[in-house]
Amino acid sequence: MSKALKKETIKDKKLKDHKREAEDDFDYSFDEEELEDYKAELFDPKDESEEYKTDRENKDNSKDWDLDDYDKEEAASDTETKDEEEEEKRSILPIILCVFIAIFGLGLGGYKIYSIQHEYAVAENEYKELSQYTEELKEPEAMVEEPVEEKKEEEEELKRNYNRWDYPSMGVNFEGLAEINPQIVAWLYVGAVDMSYPVVQGEDNEYYLNHTFEDVLNGAGCVFMDSEVNPDLSSYNTFFFGHNMKNGTMFGSLKRFLREEGLYETDPYIFVFNRDGIYRYKIFSIYLDKPNTPMYWICNSFKEYRQYVRKAKENSDIEINVEATENNNMITLVTCSGTGAGKKREFVHATFVDRYLYLP
Repeated sequence: MSKALKKETIKDKKLKDHKREAEDDFDYSFDEEELEDYKAELFDPKDESEEYKTDRENKDNSKDWDLDDYDKEEAASDTETKDEEEEEKRSILPIILCVFIAIFGLGLGGYKIYSIQHEYAVAENEYKELSQYTEELKEPEAMVEEPVEEKKEEEEELKRNYNRWDYPSMGVNFEGLAEINPQIVAWLYVGAVDMSYPVVQGEDNEYYLNHTFEDVLNGAGCVFMDSEVNPDLSSYNTFFFGHNMKNGTMFGSLKRFLREEGLYETDPYIFVFNRDGIYRYKIFSIYLDKPNTPMYWICNSFKEYRQYVRKAKENSDIEINVEATENNNMITLVTCSGTGAGKKREFVHATFVDRYLYLP
């Protein structure tokens, strides 16, 4: 053996000896039983921190998450979205319905307004055409004095005036009007409010509320006399009815007596023309009353008539000294006033003054 190889061998041996000594100082060799004990000591569940335990449980639970859970979550999300869409539809539906109702209401309201205005126009044109059955008298007829004995007999009934010039210079063709409507009984004239209309008397107090003089179905109706009174104006209280038209036609102009101060004083008379002559009445009471008022009272005796006159004077908005006597009677014009809960009736009472009878 050469000296060099021998020297290297001695050196390697020394290195191996040093290595063995180091391994003896840091012995990492364990048998299996010692290793398990070591693991148990390092990972004792009793010593596991809460943070670590929670983290580990979350990781374990995350392992159990699968595709089915994902599908369930997606389905729940879809259901929630659909519910929101349905809720949105339900919230929009009332708005659409309200808009539809509003449009429908406006259309219906517009149609009603048009219908009412159309009826007004038809009725107004009809009564304008009927005015051709009246004529303006150029000169008053001569006053004719009757025998004294005959005059006394008349005074026991209703006062007679022989001066035609004390009455409106208007003549009425009742024969021509009767050809159009045989139920014609009078012509009503109120100069203060420019009222001039034919008057009918039906079998009841309903028909002419919505039928014109020419028997046309129309909300404007016709001026009519109470069906229960005498058509010759001999009843204690003769009622006339007419609609309070918004355009001022029919009895719509009567409200002017309450609205225009002093109008009554300009011309306080109402004239009723019939086939026998012209009857003049003076207004003594004007007022508004409730719809179910007891003032719809024809009066069947002088006692009732006297009581009625007293009550009418108490209700009146104007003060006129009028006394009820057995030699006079009265007329009452009635129309509606207001709408809804505030709806009332307007009464205009007028007492008999005198009459002009046509010559036979």
